[in-house]
Amino acid sequence: MSTQVTVIFDGEVFRPEVPVELPVNQRYVITIEETSAPENSIIVEPDSIEINPDSAEGKALQRIATIDFDDASQWITDGEIGKEIDVETINQRLKERGYQIQVSFTDS
Repeated sequence: MSTQVTVIFDGEVFRPEVPVELPVNQRYVITIEETSAPENSIIVEPDSIEINPDSAEGKALQRIATIDFDDASQWITDGEIGKEIDVETINQRLKERGYQIQVSFTDS
């Protein structure tokens, strides 16, 4: 049987990033190969998905870690039909959060 597990070496032992179901007190052969994951990538468990921290998903995960859920302005977006959308303010907020995208809007 062969199982591939991503581990982190803490200077003394190799620690799997996800739980492994292997019999204990058995000998295993480990092949050590450096992963191609960038050092600053975000690992999402349990599937060990690597996410670029500069992607929209990466930035969203970083925001979640620091969000104040008592301040609804940080996580609720609301709008009303017929209400004018301030595209410049939206783009400024995105820029402040580190996004390199711009929202555009045309009347239809």
